[in-house]
Amino acid sequence: MTTTPSTAKSSAGRRRERDAFSDKETAKMLGIPVGKLYRICDFFDSDPGDPWDLTEGDFFE
Repeated sequence: MTTTPSTAKSSAGRRRERDAFSDKETAKMLGIPVGKLYRICDFFDSDPGDPWDLTEGDFFE
C-alpha cells in the first residue's frame, strides 16, 4: 500500500512532508478504535506465507 505525501503542521507551527500516518490518524480516518487497527494488522501479519510485510516507518509511524 502506498500513501501520497500529506502535509501536517508540527507543534511548532512549521509544515512538514511525510509518507505515513500515525496509528491514531489511521484509526480516525477508518472510523475504528486504535485497538481494532492493531488487531487488523496482527491478523495480516499472522500468515507467515504472506509476501507482504507491514514495516513501521514505511507504511505507518
